[in-house]
Amino acid sequence: MATCTITSSGGNDPSLVKLRIPLENKREDYNGRSRIILVIDRSGSMAGGPWTQVQSAAKAIQEIIQQQEYGADCEPIVITYNSTVSVTNLSNFARISAEGNTDFIKAFEQVRTTVQSVGSGKRVVIIFMTDGCDTCNRADAIVGAQNNLRLFLRNCGSNCIVHVIGYSNAHDLNMMNTLKTLGSNEGVYRYAEGSAGLDEKFRELFEFAGTTVELTLKMVNMTDPIKMTGEFIDGEYVDAEYWISLNEKNEEAVTVKLGANEHRIVPTFEQANAVFSIKALSNRAKNITNQQELDQIQLELNAIEMFGDNLVGNRVEREAAVEARAELQARLNKMHTIMGDIARGTLNQTSALAKMNDLRYADKFSKLSRQRRMDQRAVRNMANLKLIDGKLDALKFDPINDFANVDLSMFTCCLTLKNCRDLMVDSRDDIMGIGIVVKRKELVVDTPTLISIKSVSVSILSRSACDDATKMKLDIDKEAQPHGGFILRRPIESTATRNVVQQVLTDGSSVITRGVAAEPINAFLPLYICDAHFERVKVMLEPMLGYLFTLDIAGYSPNQILGLYSILGQMMNDTLENILS
Repeated sequence: MATCTITSSGGNDPSLVKLRIPLENKREDYNGRSRIILVIDRSGSMAGGPWTQVQSAAKAIQEIIQQQEYGADCEPIVITYNSTVSVTNLSNFARISAEGNTDFIKAFEQVRTTVQSVGSGKRVVIIFMTDGCDTCNRADAIVGAQNNLRLFLRNCGSNCIVHVIGYSNAHDLNMMNTLKTLGSNEGVYRYAEGSAGLDEKFRELFEFAGTTVELTLKMVNMTDPIKMTGEFIDGEYVDAEYWISLNEKNEEAVTVKLGANEHRIVPTFEQANAVFSIKALSNRAKNITNQQELDQIQLELNAIEMFGDNLVGNRVEREAAVEARAELQARLNKMHTIMGDIARGTLNQTSALAKMNDLRYADKFSKLSRQRRMDQRAVRNMANLKLIDGKLDALKFDPINDFANVDLSMFTCCLTLKNCRDLMVDSRDDIMGIGIVVKRKELVVDTPTLISIKSVSVSILSRSACDDATKMKLDIDKEAQPHGGFILRRPIESTATRNVVQQVLTDGSSVITRGVAAEPINAFLPLYICDAHFERVKVMLEPMLGYLFTLDIAGYSPNQILGLYSILGQMMNDTLENILS
């Protein structure tokens, strides 16, 4: 059932309209498969590193299309321009070189021709990229060409939207801000400061174009309908949010049009809560222009109580509030850095404005980008995972001599009661370790050193026993997160200044088993016991680290080794604090 929820804090502040519209037919019926047109600057200033990054992005987009089994009509149309213009495809992109001047007018004219060839009634997404300014035309001629393109895109019979990517501090920021407003809905602006970031911006926007759709909202006493951008969720419905000033609380039905379908929905009204307050600040943060405005929003964010009895709502709502706060704080931190660079005179005006514009849309891409990196990581690691069996078979050890100096009574699994030697004889892929309790923010996927160690077990256990306990716990309570899951904590809390003695684990869902002293365990760390045991550990280390930090055995990344040092540092710090206390 389609829903419309309106949340307001009262007074003259904007209200938040949230829509959830079910997909009644196939996603394609809603123009979900956009025709994407890439418009790429190939002038001489793009030669070298920048052009290599663009070619890398083209290759990555091809891989995305192949992995998701898109049809041929979903492959982007590629327009490249310098003092001339040409139309190509991703397959031929590697053979194109960057040279010559920059002519925006010819690029605009080709966009018009290409959109006409796509046909009416389609959803067309144009991604326009440049690293500089027009070197072939007068300023008034460029403005005229922009106006002509605007008129065409809004009256061509297709739903057109323009996203822009500015590269380097020499690009025409004003023109880029104008270009993103030319379509039926306003597009997003992304800024790549160095060539290394250009690849990422292209891939982000391509994926973003494939997960969004436009819809319209008509409310009582409203002359013109509101055009909104929604996001496909699990292929089952579309979510959209929009800030609007409402003079009065009107409970009459609203009309939402998505594709060819129209929905009449009676809105429900909610009281403002912590999530709403944070989202309101996030919306205001998009228009920050000076340090005073930034400080005011930071002050108001700090005043929102995130923990304790003051935060109302259920667990899901509380987690949503903490997540929203963490995302906003990360954005504000970057803005503080930009303001500091401006004050020190180390950032020119174009770069400063470009970075601030880029941050306006950063929240749209953070999770999408993280999921893509995990998918790419899994593809890379699968080949190595397939080699592990062969490496384990190649390992040989002497059960008598290799364990001659090992106290087997100490290294005995508290769950299976097998000692380390017997365990290695009976299984070619089992190892010994210790139990720990971890909590993870989603940022741990990208930054493993942010993993939080809540406590360390005094018990020795085997990896297989830990795996079996996890499976059993998940079977008993499928909604629980016995392995620690992904959570978001208070962002100002240090991960290295906690006393384990003072940590009381109150969330029963974050325990897979308990040790000999009834201490909680939800994760496993391997031990060095002897050389023979450690040789096996080294073979299995990558999938174990992948699971520890990302809950995916294919999620290994080399920087997770640094995460182990972070864990060791936290354990040493907690041990010292326990001794001192």
